[in-house]
Amino acid sequence: MVERPFESLIKEARSISVYDGNNEKTALQPWLVEVNDIILLTNAGPQRAYIFNIIMSKIQGPARQVIQRIMNPNWESMRAALIANFGVTGEGYLLINNNKLYFNYACPEEINHSEELVEDNNWEKLFQGLNQEESAALKKILKENKDLFYKEEEENTSNVATIHSGIEERLDFISIKEGIVNIYRTQILIVEQKVKEFELLNGKRKIYIDKSDIENNYFVTDILRRHLPEKGTVGIHSELSDHEYNIVQLQIVELYSNNRNLKFIKCTSKAIDLINEEQCYGKIKEIHEKGNHRGIQENFEEIKHLYYYKKIIQLITKYINNCEVCNLAKYDRNPVKVEFKLIETPNDINQIVHLDVFLIGKRMFFTGYIRERNSCLGKPRKLVAEKEFNMVNVKEFLRQESIEIHFTSPKSHTGNSDISRAHSSLLEHIRTLTLTERDMSISEKVLKATEFYNTTIHSTINCKPLDVQLGQVDKSKIAQLMQEKKEKWVSYCNKNREQQQNITHDKVYIKNYVNERYKEEPKYRKARGQKTKIFHKGNLILFLLGIITVLLQIKSTLAQPSLQVEEVHSATGLLLIKKGNEKLIRDYKRIYHKIDLRQYELALLELEKNIADPEIIKESEMHTYVEDNISLKEGGVTYPTQPNNDINTLESQPNNVINETNSLESPLDSNVNKIYPTISLCNEFKPNSFYKIE
Repeated sequence: MVERPFESLIKEARSISVYDGNNEKTALQPWLVEVNDIILLTNAGPQRAYIFNIIMSKIQGPARQVIQRIMNPNWESMRAALIANFGVTGEGYLLINNNKLYFNYACPEEINHSEELVEDNNWEKLFQGLNQEESAALKKILKENKDLFYKEEEENTSNVATIHSGIEERLDFISIKEGIVNIYRTQILIVEQKVKEFELLNGKRKIYIDKSDIENNYFVTDILRRHLPEKGTVGIHSELSDHEYNIVQLQIVELYSNNRNLKFIKCTSKAIDLINEEQCYGKIKEIHEKGNHRGIQENFEEIKHLYYYKKIIQLITKYINNCEVCNLAKYDRNPVKVEFKLIETPNDINQIVHLDVFLIGKRMFFTGYIRERNSCLGKPRKLVAEKEFNMVNVKEFLRQESIEIHFTSPKSHTGNSDISRAHSSLLEHIRTLTLTERDMSISEKVLKATEFYNTTIHSTINCKPLDVQLGQVDKSKIAQLMQEKKEKWVSYCNKNREQQQNITHDKVYIKNYVNERYKEEPKYRKARGQKTKIFHKGNLILFLLGIITVLLQIKSTLAQPSLQVEEVHSATGLLLIKKGNEKLIRDYKRIYHKIDLRQYELALLELEKNIADPEIIKESEMHTYVEDNISLKEGGVTYPTQPNNDINTLESQPNNVINETNSLESPLDSNVNKIYPTISLCNEFKPNSFYKIE
């Protein structure tokens, strides 16, 4: 036999027609002869294995299914299996533990029948002469391939489903997956016409194959060899017909059928690759607003089939969480449940007092006047109350009495829970009295309920509150008992809660109570970071100018400031000390300024004539002051001899205010009228909005 070049054998193997078991297209015997000739002409070893893989790729349909299930390293056994399945009667065998196990078979009456082997009447002959291990191996093979065998009484089974399955399985070499191909690190894109052969985009390798490559037998193979990795998963997407895709598929199987480290998956769709986050936010905004501000998951399900960007779900989450319309109109379905924290436990009576309003029967009840209570029971160290007690007179009284005040968070049932639980017990007593003492007035019921509460056993401390108040119980044991119960209950409640995160928010949204009555209104409203009044920039400049004007009127010195006078805290942060018509002003640098209120008021009235062009600023930006180099010494106030052109601000002052105030002329010029034309002032100036004048 003449040895032929290996290249010519490869060409001849690739030219072999595809065999799918249909005699109308390709007869089995000529096909097997052709295959056998090529195999015999090939040198044993790697060359024969390579040619064998090419030939195996030419088998499709039911024949391919059989080969995949009865794959055997022995070519003669493979040949016997092919003959058995496609029309030649004879004898076949199974290779078990390197022993050939022969059995008789008959071919099906129809070539396209899906069942290839006929069960022999006496299967027990197969197991004769086998040991237990070989018998178990044979039974396992028969069990795994039981759908390849059929019984004679089942020969009348319809062939319709089999014929259709054979047509559908022609493209089953590479599995198909519903989804986009963009998720894979290496992608094969079969297109009509390509611009480039290879592209690296966002860390993904994209290999392009077009029609012209497919028409040439070697171009596809060369492209795959150049760009495919040795291992991993490769996604494939085809925009061409199934026939053209099948050509590429066969070449892939031919090249990489022996590489188990490389896996191929065909995807049904391809998305548009987005380059950067700016493009992503643009598409997210478009889809989010088009769908009337749907949620995160809904937007992701819609966008993932159209566009691809790594971790785009995180960008969608960030965009929707910062969407102002969503924050105003929607509520969090799964809000963060922050862990409860232990509150302070008092060690003695009257250390911590909880304050709340008790309303029943359209009447409001107080426990007693605070001053009278303090005179009898002493001052508490700390007072806990809700936000309705956050008033100026209440805080001023507590400051004078040196009582610490703690206001609980609004709409929180745990902040002032001790007094809330006490009110609940009082209401139980009152409802009981309503049933038992119908003639008793509501005032009497409240007093009687309070008496029952104080003279009966308390469930937490296991004794009567009156006994604790009178000192008849060891208070240290009660404090320890309360602490233990708190820790146990808080630990139980925190099992499914999260720790509080230190997250700073530029925008804060709070509940919009208008929504409770009008459901179409936004559920939340935007809250300012600070509860501040809105002032005008003209007012701020006018305040600075007022201080300058007053200082210009001062010609006398100040005696040593050993004054026992009243201190008044103004809204601007300045400290005013009153003594008759004169006031001592201390600014943020603790520099003292003496002014005469009569001159001061005249100066402000004069300045009101030059008011125009207001600009909105916050009260937190009001911390601007004038550094006039007036220092307080023993014997009086010393003034500079040279004008000072600097108008300084605190660190929190914005730049636009500094630039505008720097345009002033010398603030200590004796001619005050020269300053007025350079200032833009506000027509809503009110001296009392800045500081308190008595």
